[in-house]
Amino acid sequence: MTPFQVLLANADSGTLGLSINRGGDFILERLVAVSTGTFKTQIGDGGISLNFTSDLVDSRLMFGTAQLWMPVIPAYRFPANGSIAYRVVDLSGAGNTIQLGFIGRIVGIGTAQPQASTGHPKSQSASAPPPGGFVSADAALAAFHHR
Repeated sequence: MTPFQVLLANADSGTLGLSINRGGDFILERLVAVSTGTFKTQIGDGGISLNFTSDLVDSRLMFGTAQLWMPVIPAYRFPANGSIAYRVVDLSGAGNTIQLGFIGRIVGIGTAQPQASTGHPKSQSASAPPPGGFVSADAALAAFHHR
């Protein structure tokens, strides 16, 4: 996982993107988040400009925790070289440390192995898959810093 980052009081991150460029499609299966305050969020398929909700949604209704993750039913398939689009708006009225996790797997020709991605949200790419099952943190992670 990347270091936690801070969204200032009542700030809006604007729409950010998480690139999927590992040579296969990304199957989104779980959503997790950690924060020090409340926030609203909206996620979607950046490749086709499709939001999964019509407006921002309270994060407690969309994301789970590492222990009690929120399943994505049905799982959503992002095409290779596509992107996960997301937007976050702070509701806490104070600095809010937020980290989002998009958990799933990369699938493609001859592959069905879990992948991990970390780094800057505007230019992320997946790293080599771990041997065996899912990584403990996530398959694609978004963290941001706004001042």
